[in-house]
Amino acid sequence: MEVLSFWLQLLSGTYGREKWLAASPALTVFRQQRREQKWNTDNREKRLAMNAKRKIEVFSADCPVCHKAIESIKGLACDSCEVSVLDMHNANVAERAKSLGVQSLPAVVIDGKLAECCSNRGLDEAALKEAGLGQAVA
Repeated sequence: MEVLSFWLQLLSGTYGREKWLAASPALTVFRQQRREQKWNTDNREKRLAMNAKRKIEVFSADCPVCHKAIESIKGLACDSCEVSVLDMHNANVAERAKSLGVQSLPAVVIDGKLAECCSNRGLDEAALKEAGLGQAVA
């Protein structure tokens, strides 16, 4: 009967939820463990974010235009940017560039995505024909 009375008081709010929670040592330990776990998780995520690097890949043909672009990119990069220059003369690099949609060089990939300024820059047959390609000189 006493247990039923306790539960009725608890459910009705007359016993006081905080009083009940504070009275339970096992629950207090559990709450402390949860707080520590949350703190550790939050700090782990912060540490990971602090150590995270933005991956910058520059696809290059080792020409003067590419060298100038590489210098510009390295000048713009911050401490959290990890710039790597990839030589398109390497077959594996060329295959990766193709899979990313690289159509002209130099090309920049930031965190695995081809930069907007480097996409859709391949040969444009319509523009070439408009410029006179394939037409006799008048």
